[in-house]
Amino acid sequence: MLRHAESALKASRHSSPAERIQQYETFLKIENRRLFSLHRAKAGGLEVARGRSVMMDTLLHYIFQNILDEHFPEKENGSGELAICLLATGGYGRGELNPFSDVDILFLLPTAKGPELARVNTMVEQVLYVLWDLGLKVGHATRTVQECLKQAEKDMQSRTALSEARLLEGSKAIFKEFQQAIYRECVKGNFKEYITNRMEDQIERHKKHGNTVFVQEPNVKNGCGGLRDVQNLLWISRFKFGAGTLEELKKKDMIAQIEAGRLHRAYDFLMRVRNELHYSNNRAVDEITLPAQPKIAYALGYHQKDVLRQIEIFMRDYYRHARDIYVLTESLAERLALDEESRPGRLSRIFSIGKKTEKLEGGLYLRKDVLEVQPGAPLPHDALDLMQIFRVEQLRNARIGAGLQSVIRRQLKFVNREFQYSKRGREVFLSILRSKGEVGRILRSMHECGFLGEYIPEFGALDCLVQHEFYHRYTADEHTLVAIEKLDEILNAQQGSAAKYSRIFKQLENPHILYLAILLHDAGKAVRTRHHSDASAECAHRVARRLCLDYSELRLLVWLVDNHMTMSQTVQRRDIEDSSTISDFVALVGKQEWLDMLHLLTFVDGLAVGSTNFSEWRQQLLWQLYDRASKGLGRSGVDWIDLETHKAKLHESARNELEQEITADEIQAHFTHMPARYWSRIHKDELVWHLRVLHSFLEKLFEEEAGTAPSVVQWKHYPDRDYSEVVVCTWDRHGLFSKIAGSFAASRINILNADIYTRSDDIALDIFQVCNLEHRSLQDDRPLQKMISILTDSLRNDREISFSELILEEYEAMRHMPHQDEECFPTTVGFNNHDSSDYSILEIQTPDRLGLLHQILKVLTECDLDIDLAKINTEKGAAMDVFYLTDSQGQKISNAETLALIQSRLKETIDRLNRPFRGVES
Repeated sequence: MLRHAESALKASRHSSPAERIQQYETFLKIENRRLFSLHRAKAGGLEVARGRSVMMDTLLHYIFQNILDEHFPEKENGSGELAICLLATGGYGRGELNPFSDVDILFLLPTAKGPELARVNTMVEQVLYVLWDLGLKVGHATRTVQECLKQAEKDMQSRTALSEARLLEGSKAIFKEFQQAIYRECVKGNFKEYITNRMEDQIERHKKHGNTVFVQEPNVKNGCGGLRDVQNLLWISRFKFGAGTLEELKKKDMIAQIEAGRLHRAYDFLMRVRNELHYSNNRAVDEITLPAQPKIAYALGYHQKDVLRQIEIFMRDYYRHARDIYVLTESLAERLALDEESRPGRLSRIFSIGKKTEKLEGGLYLRKDVLEVQPGAPLPHDALDLMQIFRVEQLRNARIGAGLQSVIRRQLKFVNREFQYSKRGREVFLSILRSKGEVGRILRSMHECGFLGEYIPEFGALDCLVQHEFYHRYTADEHTLVAIEKLDEILNAQQGSAAKYSRIFKQLENPHILYLAILLHDAGKAVRTRHHSDASAECAHRVARRLCLDYSELRLLVWLVDNHMTMSQTVQRRDIEDSSTISDFVALVGKQEWLDMLHLLTFVDGLAVGSTNFSEWRQQLLWQLYDRASKGLGRSGVDWIDLETHKAKLHESARNELEQEITADEIQAHFTHMPARYWSRIHKDELVWHLRVLHSFLEKLFEEEAGTAPSVVQWKHYPDRDYSEVVVCTWDRHGLFSKIAGSFAASRINILNADIYTRSDDIALDIFQVCNLEHRSLQDDRPLQKMISILTDSLRNDREISFSELILEEYEAMRHMPHQDEECFPTTVGFNNHDSSDYSILEIQTPDRLGLLHQILKVLTECDLDIDLAKINTEKGAAMDVFYLTDSQGQKISNAETLALIQSRLKETIDRLNRPFRGVES
């Protein structure tokens, strides 16, 4: 096919410039179509990327030669070479060019002077003009050999790109001179500096992308376990040993054949994913976003009936390959980069035992805190030997090296059902779990070797499992391990929020139960049931029986797993100022030890979701619930200041700071009229801000004419937290919340969280966390100015405004409709009349849409319902809202037909919002 397409290029030597452009375009069209067909036929990622590189080589060959013929005919007739060469650099230099990647080229000159310089510049211009006319995205530079050397001295990226540059056309003599100069000046004698810089760059890159393979929206190029990790390994080995490919590393015996095979398969898979990302977006894209995952999965051949299953299997394959890259390249790069005693040769020589080596039992040795297997030592012959290795790793504060990790993987066949029930095995495992503060890294090491999932198959089922909950950033296994590591960090915490939890953790007598509960709290997600807690509890019961826990430990473990979401859901969805909420929670817990463990589990579970939404405020609410439950169980809470003391300190601070601005009576009025739940979430700086907003409102009230319904809106931007905070102050009235929400939506502002307060003197003080449609803090104030204008207009004499039309206009003005897949985030609308004696509790979960909250509130207003408490949460494209409602008489809504009617109207409204997004591509 390539030869057939190339035949048109051969004819271009006798064509006019305009005809050539047409012939080049035809060649690119045919070849790009061929490569796309190859990709659709499930060709490997490297095959397609290398195919595009060959395509560009062929095109540039004819472009270069045709321009040489046209402008320098004497060169073609044998009167000497033109003093220039054309090099491929970057990914193109490696021969790996994804569908929409830049074509990076370098025009290399021997000198910046000379009689031919003007003609050489003409050559460069002509080549670039043709490439631009063809619509190609070209990265280009024109430099002499000396200029290249100076550029290489400035930064590591240039040094790397130049070291793997590839000759396309032109003078071989100039290219040879360039290669020799690069080796002499940039490579030879600079190994240590270069390798150190490369390792530091990798650390920073990993940090930027979450320091884990298992993020919800991975970056296939630069993320942990991404393509760049393999490239980084090969750059290091090229500089240090002259081995720039996996095959060369294997020939030099620096990498085992099984490791090279795993890396190649993983790299090829990620290249195929990247090719699909480019094709499906018609541009260079490297992030596998949540909305894109269904489309990418289907295009790559994952055709299971359930779209969630397609995503799950595709992403599990991705994570497993990325983990192979991450684990292997980390250990191999460290082996090649940091072992200064190593030289090219046998693996046994790389890990040669020297003066700093300590021999251990079982054929192991410890060197520089790395646990390895002695060359020639017999392999572990049963699963207990493998388990003991992890115990040694824990006791010696070491980590398992790449060689020993490979040995463990090969011997996993010994971890069978008999060993899962063995007494000695469980004794060693439980001793690992009883070591407070030293458990997380050992369980992670077990997991990376594949041992943990074999020994505890209930956890093994979570391996690389995608979580379809809205707020989780990590896969289920990674989330679990992060949570355990967070618990370890608590033990010796001296400051910050973790310090308070440290006191509880240090008092625990059975830490192994808590560690087990965290390990198994999400095990039920692998069963794919609607409520994973029940399935997780069943898993915990099986594990407890295998480990022969006594009855009291079994009950506690199963209870913790079954109720691991209870505390968090109580503070998110219930009014913890309500005494019935507290009494129900106390009755559920029953014992202080159980409450302590549940509190710790809730804390680390919240930290491990990888979300910024587990805020200090939410932790404050958890501490309130813990304190009140502790008192209900007969013990005062841990380090909790009671509400009245907290209010008194706030009052004093506010009075001291604002004595020159606001009267003491005005401050006192705020403390008198605001509801109790306001004081449980507020801190001093927020209070001062709110008092100033209220003061502005009162001043405006006296300045404006009667009936103008003044309002004050102020805001602060928090770009580091990806939201802006907006405070709205006005007179309370029926439907106010709906109008505020509509004003935000009509200004393209998304509400993430809302705290709605009405003072007893009918002044509304509503606090919103908002973002733009890209889920970032607002970049400028224009949307907020628009929101103020719309809100002011709607409040003036309670004027009716069609917010639906305004929101529709905004949608129609957008180039891309932001949307979330309903199959991934199904809608639920339900009432709870049991958890509160005074209110009907409405719970809604649905894909977030611009104007969703306004439409919900509009329905509630039209049904003549009053909202006493609203808990608004939006995360990862999903809305999770809770409303405490009464009817117009201030009573619970008890009539079944009325509840059904409200529920039906809400579902109909939400369905109408979702309808335009079905089948819409972002």
